[in-house]
Amino acid sequence: MEFALILPVMVLVLFLIIELGRLLHAWLAVENGARFGVRYAVTGEFDDPYCVDSDASGTACDSRVEVDSARIPSIEDSARSGSVGILRNEAVPESTEGYYRVTVCSSRIGGLPPGPLFTYIEPDPPNAKSADCTPTEDAGGPGDRVRVTVDFDHPLIVPILSSWWPQIHLTASREGIVEMFRTARVVGLPSTLSLPTFTATASPPFSDTPVPSATPPATATETPTQTETPTNTPTPSRTPTITPTPRCSDIVLVSLTIPSEDTVRMRVDNNNPVAVFLTYASIGWTKTYSNQKVGEFRVGGNPYVTLDDDTPPTAYDSSANPPPWASGQVQNWDADFDGLASGQGLNGTFPVTLIFDGRCTLSGSVSRTAPTATITPTRTRTPTRTRTPTRTPVGMSTSTPTITRTPTVTRTPTITPTRTRTPTRTATSVNSPTAPATSTRTNTPTITPYTPPPCVDC
Repeated sequence: MEFALILPVMVLVLFLIIELGRLLHAWLAVENGARFGVRYAVTGEFDDPYCVDSDASGTACDSRVEVDSARIPSIEDSARSGSVGILRNEAVPESTEGYYRVTVCSSRIGGLPPGPLFTYIEPDPPNAKSADCTPTEDAGGPGDRVRVTVDFDHPLIVPILSSWWPQIHLTASREGIVEMFRTARVVGLPSTLSLPTFTATASPPFSDTPVPSATPPATATETPTQTETPTNTPTPSRTPTITPTPRCSDIVLVSLTIPSEDTVRMRVDNNNPVAVFLTYASIGWTKTYSNQKVGEFRVGGNPYVTLDDDTPPTAYDSSANPPPWASGQVQNWDADFDGLASGQGLNGTFPVTLIFDGRCTLSGSVSRTAPTATITPTRTRTPTRTRTPTRTPVGMSTSTPTITRTPTVTRTPTITPTRTRTPTRTATSVNSPTAPATSTRTNTPTITPYTPPPCVDC
């Protein structure tokens, strides 16, 4: 009876001891994962399998964007290597037993006015909410702070406890400053150690020494002796000079304008005591014309890259040959466009982003509305019909043909009387017709004086 009463309590205590041990191990694993991740993040290194040639340049991880994209999964792998021996399952959704997540967020500064580009959201363990970084995760650049957070929903195995409390949300976070991995890490090296130089010096020969006559004179033998005298030549050593890290707040955007119909200009002032270098430039634009393209990027009026890019947006990672901004220098960055319609020029909104030393970001936007093209009518000469009067020489008569009727002479037969001898002489009177008189009418041409017609288009 006593054993039956005490057995459930003993089993419960035993399971609680085991569960506390599992919980302590999971908490240490999460802490180690955050520590491993941030130690890897501050080095700026990455694993080659995560390099992707996103800009189709033929070489992977040859730009800042590609390197930053490869660093995040590399940091997450490092955090996983520190979180060993736990029942993690990254395929399950949040607030589920075994849920595991690594969040990487930085304090990168940029924008107008300059401010944080990424927002870190703290985890909420009571509600099983993990940490997050908006709008996206970022590993930061040299001099930025980077935070690595590991969240894990530890599953419980105690029979009675796990029925109403199935998991416990564990979280750990570590923060560090990213090293200057994009610049030379060794500022100055001492000169090479110089070994002693041995110079052969010829000693003068021995001179003859007079000897008393009782002693036979010794024969002096001239033996040249070379003495090697080490000579230490002092070599000046270089003293390491510590170069101050430029502050992003001292890189100021003065203006963003469109000074001409084919140019977008950003004017930047470097107030740092050292020069800064342009490592990335991008511009968004709207393709208004069929032949429109970004011809080249310029710094100080001098082109440093020819793009001929006809597909917006246009970006260039200039870390291989960055144009410098000297200390206290105000300089212009220009994006020159080609293929624009004459008299109209750029049209639309143009967001510009410049990144200096791989971490200081300046961005802004400017708009321009191109004038509407006006169709100018072409003057066409319409032929005018002009009635040209026919000039008739004055004083000349115009002969108008007149139809003259010519009478036709009709011959009338003449009856000749025939004498007939008859016994009776009968006197026959014969009328001899007389030819009618023919009258001829002649139309005389009339001379009409010429009157010129009135002038129409005089």
